Amino acid sequence: MSDMKNRDMMEEKGMGKWSRMNHSPTDARESRRLFALLLKRKRRYLSIMSLTFLTVYFLLPVLIAVVPDLMNTAVYGRMTVAWVWAVAQCLLTLLLATLYIWKARHFDRLAQEVAKALESEEKP
Repeated sequence: MSDMKNRDMMEEKGMGKWSRMNHSPTDARESRRLFALLLKRKRRYLSIMSLTFLTVYFLLPVLIAVVPDLMNTAVYGRMTVAWVWAVAQCLLTLLLATLYIWKARHFDRLAQEVAKALESEEKP
């Protein structure tokens, strides 16, 4: 009963296919398909995170080279836009690392569920 309730709640939140991953799949084919879906979602998540980080990281030296007047503009006292960008970059790194840890736990839990389902199906 709680499995159905959990699945319905996740579908209401728009999580669609993820809802199928919160209960044990009933056959090996379904387990493999869900695992492939999990890997696809994980790859997509990591690609977006990496692209975000690399864009912000490499944009600082590019902006300093292309628009040095803007980057040398004082924001507060002697603090310039470049320094604000650098501090924001450090904070973004901490945020992305925290999000990755949280999401990795979620992916690991889902992968363990699929692996347990596969193991139980392979036993005679």
